[in-house]
Amino acid sequence: MKKVNAYNFSEKGCVFYHAIAEDHEQAVLLALQAGFDVVGMDIELEKEDVRDEMGNPYECRIEDALVR
Repeated sequence: MKKVNAYNFSEKGCVFYHAIAEDHEQAVLLALQAGFDVVGMDIELEKEDVRDEMGNPYECRIEDALVR
């Protein structure tokens, strides 16, 4: 079973994107593939081995974290 982690892409304390990825490099790759500009942002590990209510690892993805 794979292990996925939660990452936050932030700048000046504000989280812009949230990723679920197997590692830091995959989080950056997901951001680039989605067209998100993450150059200069801090990438911080939020939580390791994230799972859903049934105990299954989440699918890898990235999403916009800003409320618009």
